[in-house]
Amino acid sequence: MAKNVSGTYEPCATARLYNTSGADVVIDELCLLGAVPAVARDDTASGAQGGFLLGGNGAILQTAEFVTDEGTFAAGNASVYFDTTTKKISDTSTAGYYLVGQTTEPLTNGVVNFILYPTATVVPEA
Repeated sequence: MAKNVSGTYEPCATARLYNTSGADVVIDELCLLGAVPAVARDDTASGAQGGFLLGGNGAILQTAEFVTDEGTFAAGNASVYFDTTTKKISDTSTAGYYLVGQTTEPLTNGVVNFILYPTATVVPEA
């Protein structure tokens, strides 16, 4: 995959964890380690140990990588959903996506700022 987020990580600590996302990840790639949203801080092969920034620690992330036609983020405090297939975020609650965070402000200049929650919740089928 490719880098899909950047942000203000300091003074947030990273944890050395096994990459259980099911795929290799690269630095600054948002992924799910089970039900935990995380940002890779190293290029890490699937199943290998690497550094990961975990949700719930105050880091503010930003991205311009949205699911096509699903990235309006017109308001602050909007829910942020993660599509594990495209590795992009959305503001649309869609079955199979994961609720991973909340925006800190509306979309500005094609970029959204958001915080990660400590755990992700899958959007159920209707």
